[in-house]
Amino acid sequence: MLLPAVLALARAAGVQAHDFGQKRAAHVDQVALGENMDNPAALLVVGEAELVQVFAVRFAGVFGHDAGARLARGCTAGLGSGLRPSPPPDEPGWQQGPFAVPFRLIEIPVEFLFLLLFCAVLALSVPLGICWLLYRWLIRRGHRRSAVGLPSLIILALCYFFYSAFYPGDDFYAQEYAQITGLALPASADIQRKDASYPDQHGDYAACARIKVSAADYQQLLRQLSRDTAFRAQSSPRYHFIGSQTFDNVNPEPNAEARYRHAFSRDDNAFRFVGFLQDGRTIIVYRSSS
Repeated sequence: MLLPAVLALARAAGVQAHDFGQKRAAHVDQVALGENMDNPAALLVVGEAELVQVFAVRFAGVFGHDAGARLARGCTAGLGSGLRPSPPPDEPGWQQGPFAVPFRLIEIPVEFLFLLLFCAVLALSVPLGICWLLYRWLIRRGHRRSAVGLPSLIILALCYFFYSAFYPGDDFYAQEYAQITGLALPASADIQRKDASYPDQHGDYAACARIKVSAADYQQLLRQLSRDTAFRAQSSPRYHFIGSQTFDNVNPEPNAEARYRHAFSRDDNAFRFVGFLQDGRTIIVYRSSS
């Protein structure tokens, strides 16, 4: 009986979130982002989208980067992504940003914060409640070892899902390698360094990995990209990564561009980069969906 009640409560919370998003969107001035590109203050407005990024996306990371990205896009669309027109900086309510760029803190409804908190508590309480009920049910039937073992396995599995969502494993980077290069990750590959950003409110993220392969696989990928007209050769590998913390985390060495022998990039629905280091075996792959 508890599970149907929890599902009904979650469904009601979802309806309330949708209704709140519709009402909020109706009261927010719908100003297109393109109309604010000449106004840097408008781009730094703190609103619902940022809260979605902080609360919903990172918490939803238990389902992985792709699911977190889809959730972010859905939440942003449901809550309304319009920006308020920015008033002059001398009006009340404005503060100076870290780079002397003024921005206004929009007042966030308390109901919205309570709704996010409620959803987070609900998502945590459901598996814990199931473990407790399973424990009590097994204890009453005399299965003491199972009463301890099964709930413990469920909790450990949840912890693993949380950890793998915040720190993706090699399978995630193998998929990124295939998306970037169009080739499967070779059997000789050894992922030495890796990093990925959390999806933002639009579902965009960056991923980068340093991979050591055999000399034959290194040359095969180099020939493949040299013939691929969608990729273009780059003279400066770091040209596109001035602001990419993800790329810098994988390439922390000073003057890292001096270690590249070849570099290729591609712009379509996502920016892709492949760099070949001087040792003839190490490859850097980077992808940004923004």
